Amino acid sequence: MDLSRFCVIDIGSTTTKAILFVRKDDAWSFTRAEDATTVEKPYEDVTFGVLNALRRLEKMTGETLVADGKPSVTCLSTSSAGGGLAIVVAGLMRDVTTRSAERVALGAGCVIQDIISLDDGRTPYKKVEVLKTLRPDMLLLAGGFDGGAMHGPVFLAELINQSNLRPKLSDTMKLPVIFAGNVDVTEYAREILADRFMFTSVPNIRPESNRENLDDARREIHDLFMDHVMSRAPGYDKYREWISSQLLPTPAAVGKILALASRDMKSKIMAVDIGGATTDVFTAEKGEVFRTVSANLGMSYSILNVVKQAGLKPLLSLLDFDATETSLLDRVGNKFLNPTTLPTTVEDTKIECAVAAMAIREAVKEHMHILHGVSLNLSEEELGWHMFRRRKKATKSPFSESPLRTYDMVIGSGGRLSHSPRKTAAMILLNALEPEGSLELAVDSVFMFPHLGVL
Repeated sequence: MDLSRFCVIDIGSTTTKAILFVRKDDAWSFTRAEDATTVEKPYEDVTFGVLNALRRLEKMTGETLVADGKPSVTCLSTSSAGGGLAIVVAGLMRDVTTRSAERVALGAGCVIQDIISLDDGRTPYKKVEVLKTLRPDMLLLAGGFDGGAMHGPVFLAELINQSNLRPKLSDTMKLPVIFAGNVDVTEYAREILADRFMFTSVPNIRPESNRENLDDARREIHDLFMDHVMSRAPGYDKYREWISSQLLPTPAAVGKILALASRDMKSKIMAVDIGGATTDVFTAEKGEVFRTVSANLGMSYSILNVVKQAGLKPLLSLLDFDATETSLLDRVGNKFLNPTTLPTTVEDTKIECAVAAMAIREAVKEHMHILHGVSLNLSEEELGWHMFRRRKKATKSPFSESPLRTYDMVIGSGGRLSHSPRKTAAMILLNALEPEGSLELAVDSVFMFPHLGVL
């Protein structure tokens, strides 16, 4: 592997972003280019977009990067094409093992399609019917402390078996199911699920009421993503032969660079990445990273939900010009109907900045609730049926008490933050988070977090 000249490529849902890193005279430089991702029709071959991005880099740098129809330079890669790594999470109690399973999935870079728990308010029949409508890449099944009652996770395994879930990228392949619950249930779950699903097991993510074990399940998710999910995506078999390291989900790579930064800088860091449909929030401290995805908070496809969730009055309060609720809704609705358009007036730009601030605020609220919402000090047996009728009260979000009081840095990413002038990006973050005291602000201005993470 040539460590003085190499490319790192991030294959996104819509664009493939390639960065050429070159070391000369003990100094590093980089050049970035992008092209459309070609995982869907009419190409249905991810390698076309990769080669197009590399050829753009060739024109910009004069370097030879492609030969004989493939890269002639060392390449590393991440991917979130095809909507990213979609997963269904299932567990017993929503605020106990299911919450731990949710933390596993989000930390592994997954987009959660649904969360199934015995106390989620839906009947078993409804759960099966909901599962039948989903097309994830894999399913994570948790539940039960080691040595505890076994009927709960066995019941969930039967529900999953009845649903006959199919994977997103193939009607004929088996869906990977990871069992990460009560170790005594493993063989029963295997017997129930192995015929219809690709069954694997890992150590319990919640072996005791006061202890989590998340790393084994996250590693298994990454391995399945590489070996079984990406192998089904058009062109990925060929692409995997071109790259010199494991292909990582894009959010997992972002988590890696944040882990390194928090450890080496001895800082507690929050990062927010706002897109058209979703907003990701990461917190990192001492090399440990936690991530959440707000799948309904974004700048275009889900902009109406931002307004619905945040409210019109908070949005209007961030504008420095007169606007009525009706005119604001008209402008926001126009963005929803035309999600790829850019603002053409100063007023439209200011509205987008206000929406970005509110989307970040709501996403951070959700992040803080999940981050602090896992109880690790339950004294009762989780699997006792009496607990199904008595759900633990949701943990109050600490956002109202300044969520950034203990943080050293906030990093912004995503089009509205990365492409705005630095003062505008800073104001969006300040309006969103209202920090107290001293706080350092930064922006990933060239969208290279995933590339640095895999590097």
